[in-house]
Amino acid sequence: MAEAFFTETRIALDWPANDELPADPTAGVDRNAARVLLNGLLVIAECLGMRGTIAVRMTGEDAAAPTEFQVVGAGDLLPMSAAKCRTLQSDVRIAYLDQQTIHPYLAGQLARHTGIGFTVNVSPQRIEAAILLPRSAEAEDGGA
Repeated sequence: MAEAFFTETRIALDWPANDELPADPTAGVDRNAARVLLNGLLVIAECLGMRGTIAVRMTGEDAAAPTEFQVVGAGDLLPMSAAKCRTLQSDVRIAYLDQQTIHPYLAGQLARHTGIGFTVNVSPQRIEAAILLPRSAEAEDGGA
């Protein structure tokens, strides 16, 4: 789905193919985690003014079931980008939301309410986000 969206923009999506991964790299990922990832990609794309590069890397012991997504957006960030990205990971009072911050706020709320960790660091030409997926009950029980 992300690839289809980014074909219509001037953003290069760097999501490398990996022979160990299924055709759909989010197939082994919880549906809410996939939603948080896609929303995070969209917010970062907006912060880049729809031009630049977004790189996605998956980490974890099993390539088919990643435990973390590292997302890096590089390019010239728009002026409101830092505030918009901080809204992803902070609890902002609803009265302070506007058309620029409502989408990242809702994406951040989805992450928090589903147990997904979301951290964002912003510099003048780079946005780094980490999306930490919750451990499944099966993994916590040792697969029993």
